[in-house]
Amino acid sequence: VHLDGWTWEDMTIAGPLALYVYWPGAAAFSPWAETEAAKKADETQKEKIAALKQAFADARAYATARKAGDVKGAPRLHREPKWDSMIAAIDGTIPVVIRARYASEIEDALKWAETEGLRVILAGAEEAYAVTDLLKSKNIPVILDPMFDFPPRRDQPYDRLFSLPRELNEAGIRIAFSMDKKAPDARNLAYSAAMAVAY
Repeated sequence: VHLDGWTWEDMTIAGPLALYVYWPGAAAFSPWAETEAAKKADETQKEKIAALKQAFADARAYATARKAGDVKGAPRLHREPKWDSMIAAIDGTIPVVIRARYASEIEDALKWAETEGLRVILAGAEEAYAVTDLLKSKNIPVILDPMFDFPPRRDQPYDRLFSLPRELNEAGIRIAFSMDKKAPDARNLAYSAAMAVAY
């Protein structure tokens, strides 16, 4: 973007750059918990993943119908902005940024993305250290943003996130730093890199 302009249209240099997907995460319950709440959370996660898969299937069907609409004599298709916005990701023109936190979620998200034939960038990925071989084999870059947060699990050392960039870099995985949704904290972005260097 240009840093000056009255509207986002004025400020945009190029776009869209990516499609952002929040991978439905599992609720934090003990593995041996057989409570109703744990079962309900598991069902909710499965429903959200099914809805995500259905959205991509619908977008693919819409893209196919759009192409068919270019043929003379084909029925006119009403434009649907939400599906229009996904076409560039489905055809590989832009990547899909998938936000996933834990190793199991990362594995599930990448398996799904592979079946969809998507170009992927991983975001968040606090447990990326546990799947470095997978990320390297698929050449998946990672956007790190929780640099100044607590470790993802209670039994991990305090510097778990501080040393993650080093581990990914040493594994040959491309990384970038971000402040995620904390736009006012953008001025602190350089400190993420500084912390990574210190560790």
